[in-house]
Amino acid sequence: MRYKNKAFTLSELLIALGIIGVIATLSIPSIVSTIQYNILATQLKNNVVAIQQIIDDQKVEHKTQSLDDTDFKSAGSFYALLSKSQTCTGNTKCWGEKYRAITGTDAYEPAIPKDGEGIKLKNGATLSYKYTKTMKQGDETEMVNGLKKNEFARIYIDVNGPEQPNIIGRDLFRIIIFENGNIRGSGSQNPGTCDETTECFNALMRNNWKMPKDDKYWNTNEKFYDNMKDPEPEE
Repeated sequence: MRYKNKAFTLSELLIALGIIGVIATLSIPSIVSTIQYNILATQLKNNVVAIQQIIDDQKVEHKTQSLDDTDFKSAGSFYALLSKSQTCTGNTKCWGEKYRAITGTDAYEPAIPKDGEGIKLKNGATLSYKYTKTMKQGDETEMVNGLKKNEFARIYIDVNGPEQPNIIGRDLFRIIIFENGNIRGSGSQNPGTCDETTECFNALMRNNWKMPKDDKYWNTNEKFYDNMKDPEPEE
């Protein structure tokens, strides 16, 4: 008795291809997003490592443990030590036109720099530095709110400049520099989220620079947040 090999009919083949197409349509955007987010996280990490090295070098050069004894009270002096490609002016496209929160809503953070502020780095990032130690309530409300004990300066950084996605927690972050040279952020107010730029930075740093895909950000473990307090550098 002969047995014939059973092949797919045309209709079966079309159904199979359709299923594969649906799976690809659903999975490819997620894969692309994951790759993009990993690239952004790596860019942030590399910039932070470079900034920390500059801070450490200044402390060694000035033989001090306090940034008060360095040149970092001036934004210009800080910028001079970075690998700058250009200074941002009103005619320079340095920052995104509009930023969103990681949940998709419009971001409300008045201190986010605008074109004409900061510098563009050779690696494509845009950075703005603000000396905050001597600021007091009422000087610049949008900057003063949330000042930390022993805070020395703040940095806003968009790791890919004006390019998309222009989302807090994806490519835009705020970094706090303390008097002793430590770089940190602050804890999230709402478990499982990062609500503003400095929280998102701290979240990513504490999660070993791993960026998640969803708006729960990097960790939905509430105990993690319950134990997280605003960091204060050692005296």
